[in-house]
Amino acid sequence: MGIYLRSFTSFLDSKGVNYEVISDTNVGVAYEYEDRRYSISVHFFKDDGHVDFVSWGIGSFKGKEYQANQVCNTMNSRYPSFKFSLDKDSDVRVITSIDTSYSNAGQAIAEMTTKIVFISSFTLYDFDKIR
Repeated sequence: MGIYLRSFTSFLDSKGVNYEVISDTNVGVAYEYEDRRYSISVHFFKDDGHVDFVSWGIGSFKGKEYQANQVCNTMNSRYPSFKFSLDKDSDVRVITSIDTSYSNAGQAIAEMTTKIVFISSFTLYDFDKIR
């Protein structure tokens, strides 16, 4: 387990946040916000401060992929630091990444984990229109 992953999990422990260490490079965090459950996978591919985030929880759009992709494109324009797309199961996923220094890694990674949930929740109105 790398120093950035340890810093992140230590920060989560200090805040009482539940998480699961999936591997030496991956931590799963689940958030409930406004009656929705968001699953965030936090990836530490190298121990260099680069961290990738993938979030699910906006919804599944099987049979409505065209409309969902249109909304994803709109959200990609609205939130350029985040990438909205459909996965192979037609679920919306949100992807982003950060580069951080060790001195603030735990807090910075936790803040981005929370931010991806908030950004996802801001888009619900647009996605819910096509359900």
